[in-house]
Amino acid sequence: MVDFSLSEEQELIQETARSFAATLRLRLREFEEAGAIAPDVLHSYSELGLAAIDLPEAVGGAELGLLTNCLAIEELAAADLGSAYSLPGFEPALRLVRALGSVEQQARLLAPYLENAGWCGAVAWHDAEPVVATQKGDGWELSGGKVAVERAPTAAYFIVRAQVGDGARLFVVM
Repeated sequence: MVDFSLSEEQELIQETARSFAATLRLRLREFEEAGAIAPDVLHSYSELGLAAIDLPEAVGGAELGLLTNCLAIEELAAADLGSAYSLPGFEPALRLVRALGSVEQQARLLAPYLENAGWCGAVAWHDAEPVVATQKGDGWELSGGKVAVERAPTAAYFIVRAQVGDGARLFVVM
């Protein structure tokens, strides 16, 4: 028989996220007026370990997997979807670095999620004009433009899709 029960650890994380979500709910008007989640709330979020749920152990994360991460996201989104989406650790940039980044890239781009509650990345997918990458010496030069880059105003790094010859590559731009 298959058991779909949550582990004790998952239940604890779910309850922690639910309790944290209650504090979000109480301060939604404040966040909306400021256009951002208050730094003290971001700090509490990180202190509770919610930003580290699915980060690799190698960078200091808990590496508890996508299901456990989804349990926390679900609780936060029940309080306020916008706030849940705004919290670090859930954005697409983190997911891409986690899935495709080298060990060095993961250390450089994921570890700060544990140290700085405001750290986040952004993914630039949508072209305003085609973005082309040209190799210049030891580096690359990107030219073109992107639109609708979520988290752009607060991002510490960007993952940019660019054309290279007949294919495409993802570049990390800091």
